[in-house]
Amino acid sequence: MLGILLGIVIFGKKFAGVSIVASVAFAAFYGLYGYFPPLLPDLSQVPITAAVLGGLFVGLGEGLLLKAGAASGWDASIALIMREKFHIKISLWYTVTDVAILLLSLVYLPAEKLIYSLITVVVSNSVIALAQLELSRQAQHSPGYRRGSDAVFLRRQTLPGKLRLPRLNPAQWQLDYMHDT
Repeated sequence: MLGILLGIVIFGKKFAGVSIVASVAFAAFYGLYGYFPPLLPDLSQVPITAAVLGGLFVGLGEGLLLKAGAASGWDASIALIMREKFHIKISLWYTVTDVAILLLSLVYLPAEKLIYSLITVVVSNSVIALAQLELSRQAQHSPGYRRGSDAVFLRRQTLPGKLRLPRLNPAQWQLDYMHDT
């Protein structure tokens, strides 16, 4: 929670709104998932497949959230802050913190499970890096792009006071900083 509060102070109301919705939605769907039988087959007998698929799903979810300039937890919030203030790539920040946590986990995790966890981390951070790359590519081709900017949100130009929703056509998007104007 501290990371999200820090993110709200640095990035403003837009970050707060999207992050709170993301955090509540994650908790709600996680709780709801427990009431239903598994949707996917049991992959506990094939842990390498579970590690790769888990990394893909985590990376896709977190990548989409980060592309929206939001965070669902303290680690994503700190990653956005590190990018904004120190120009550290989000995927690099995630890799460093995840590997540090895995090294600390050596105390209680067997080496085999640690290796599968490391595979999940590498896959998810690679997917997050691809999402970052796509965001940079979209930003560079938008009309309001300024080289070296740390923009997070992309939005369609609209009249002041109107609801601003992103469209699927990146040519119509412009940069919108997370800071309130």
